Amino acid sequence: MPIDVQDSYFESRILNADGIQLVQIMYQAAIDSAGLARECLRQGDIAGRSRAISKAYEIITELEVSLNHEVGGAVSRNLAETYCYLRGRLLTANLDQTDGPLDEVVRLLRVIQEAWLACKETVPVPLEPCATPTAELDPEPAPEPAGQYGWINYSSGYPAAYPPLPEPREYHLSVSY
Repeated sequence: MPIDVQDSYFESRILNADGIQLVQIMYQAAIDSAGLARECLRQGDIAGRSRAISKAYEIITELEVSLNHEVGGAVSRNLAETYCYLRGRLLTANLDQTDGPLDEVVRLLRVIQEAWLACKETVPVPLEPCATPTAELDPEPAPEPAGQYGWINYSSGYPAAYPPLPEPREYHLSVSY
């Protein structure tokens, strides 16, 4: 199977990107998908248009679910409302088979993408990893002696290490055009 150099380059970009760069990549992918939908609409390619709109819709949904409203406050709420609006416009474009909503989606995504670019330029990225705070920890208390039936003093009867801690998970981001 031949190796696609462009796919390898794109994968490398994603793996080496910081958070802001990943968001910018996703915006560009959504813009490209909406642009492809416009081209498919002009050519009368119904299936292609629907696939491209679905891809843009999925990317925008992923951007929305990745918002942290506790940290982002009003900005994240405004972005969530904008993403909801954009998804509605994509649905309208697909149902009505018109270019206007797609053009609006592309224009709004470009504006938001430029704002993220400005963030990258104004928010400094730490050059070194943050130092880990050191703290004095009290030694763990000795376990309580087992009761008359060998149970440890827990309502479930299991030792303190039960249930086992979950295994760490690794997540992979996959974005395709």
